[in-house]
Amino acid sequence: MRVPCRCDCRARVVTRLPTALKCETAACAFADYVYVVGLGKASDEIWRYRLRGCAVRAAAGGGPKDWALCARLETGRRRHCVVTVGRQLYVLAGIAAVDESTVLDSVEVSTHAFTGM
Repeated sequence: MRVPCRCDCRARVVTRLPTALKCETAACAFADYVYVVGLGKASDEIWRYRLRGCAVRAAAGGGPKDWALCARLETGRRRHCVVTVGRQLYVLAGIAAVDESTVLDSVEVSTHAFTGM
């Protein structure tokens, strides 16, 4: 069965991340924001990007000001999962960014992601 897409499905760059991007980060959406977790040199940064009006801002040039560093993880990690429940952002498992042989079985909870640092 084929379902027709009634939206503009072309991918495009809205804005670039203003920090180091390594492979194996994770992202989720909540309200009007996309949260990207595991950014930065130590893979411990949580950044958010406001979706509302992003097409308008992109047409006007967009830029790093559209992103906000909103929290840091206690343990930098890669290959993790992230989900929001209520007004909390949960970062689950992964591998330690400083020692790739260490598998993390911890869960970090951040409310700062929603309020800023």
